[in-house]
Amino acid sequence: MKTLEPKEEFVQAAQKGDISYIQRHIDQVSEKIKIKAFVYTASVEISQLLQVHGINIDAKDKGEEGFSVYSYMWTYPALAVSCKENYTERALWLIQQGANVNACWSVMFANGIKYCLTPLMWSVKNKNLLLIQSLITAQADVNYLGYDDDANRATAFSLAKKYPPKEYTEITNLLKSAGAKE
Repeated sequence: MKTLEPKEEFVQAAQKGDISYIQRHIDQVSEKIKIKAFVYTASVEISQLLQVHGINIDAKDKGEEGFSVYSYMWTYPALAVSCKENYTERALWLIQQGANVNACWSVMFANGIKYCLTPLMWSVKNKNLLLIQSLITAQADVNYLGYDDDANRATAFSLAKKYPPKEYTEITNLLKSAGAKE
């Protein structure tokens, strides 16, 4: 069995919601590890603790991997990750704290292919009406032009239209009432 580095254990504890581990070790890890823990936790309580320890509400996990044409860079903002993973309670808390509602979850590959999905786009993909409404209320750009997981230009509305109308009628109506263009 592989032994985890303390930094890996810290991030995993945040992902599992282990507040006691986070409290015991918060002063022993770098800011970069605290940011990573903040981005990937589903726990509002852990988020609040990390925020008290200086982590910005708009924290992003950033990095790059690979080599040559297979390399890529990523930026994963905390709110976008929460919406992608459907962590509704945490996403609502981040919105209430003033997180950037248009911050893209993005990946850029060396060959030029990219993905860029906003919290609203992820919420549409997850059919999460509560988050969609909350993001719209918080002034999310309903016409933000990003890139879907097929690397095509997309908006929240165009993503909603990919699914059967029966499932997405309420979502497309909500987006249209907020000014989404078809």
